[in-house]
Amino acid sequence: MSLVEVTSGDHFNKLINDNDKVVVDFSADWCAPCNGIAPFYKELAEKYPGLTFLKVNVENLSDVSEGVSALPTFKFYFKGKSLQNDVVGANRLQLEALVKNLEALTA
Repeated sequence: MSLVEVTSGDHFNKLINDNDKVVVDFSADWCAPCNGIAPFYKELAEKYPGLTFLKVNVENLSDVSEGVSALPTFKFYFKGKSLQNDVVGANRLQLEALVKNLEALTA
């Protein structure tokens, strides 16, 4: 499952709980840094097929985006739980490093 656009709060919760390793990109259409890193995020989704990559538009899903104070923000989930190691901003190196860490996690 490469890159999935989240359509609702229920959709978000199902994806987080049904997939072991999830990366979530919280962004907005008007956010220039979000748009700048979007192609790289898509590349990561293709490069790491064992992970699920989600995209949440904060303008459309404010309930899911609660607690996100800057854009873009990337959150990481393992077995339904947040790993509390967010990447805030369009930092490609930090983002890929944490994607690799998530990929390496086991039960």
